[in-house]
Amino acid sequence: MIKLLERGLHHAARLVAYVSGGLVLVAAVVTLYEVIMRSVINRPFFGANDLVLYVLTIGVIGFFPLMVDSGHHIKIDSFGKFLGPRWFRRFEWFGNIVTLFILAAFVWQFWRQGMRMAGYNDVTQILQLPLAPMWFAASAILGLATSIQLLIVLTGNIDRVAVHETLKQET
Repeated sequence: MIKLLERGLHHAARLVAYVSGGLVLVAAVVTLYEVIMRSVINRPFFGANDLVLYVLTIGVIGFFPLMVDSGHHIKIDSFGKFLGPRWFRRFEWFGNIVTLFILAAFVWQFWRQGMRMAGYNDVTQILQLPLAPMWFAASAILGLATSIQLLIVLTGNIDRVAVHETLKQET
């Protein structure tokens, strides 16, 4: 059952990352188009900033679940390596707990910001797109990352590659 959940979360993280990569590409194309229109033709693309705000926010946040799933996020493990494999595992476990709480705090704060934006009916400047859905989508994506991190903590599945490399270096 746990393996099935791990596999499902892994596939969801990859799917979200693929979509996010596409969104970042869209943001780059819109920005390039806007620069060309403004500089060469002297006709700015009104609303480009609004579109880029939406697309780039979700595009960047969308890589978080895959980063958490693959363990490719910033870790400071020098101190744990210095103290040996036993302490290294403890520091990894502690770091995973801290990461879980930080991600959960982000989910909560992004959701609160979305509620605030919805309450004020905040919209983008030019296109008048509502801002709350962007914050809710970002919160949901971070919720996926938090779920993956929770599974890592509950299963004790700390970064096996880092632990294995450390243990191999010690022997």
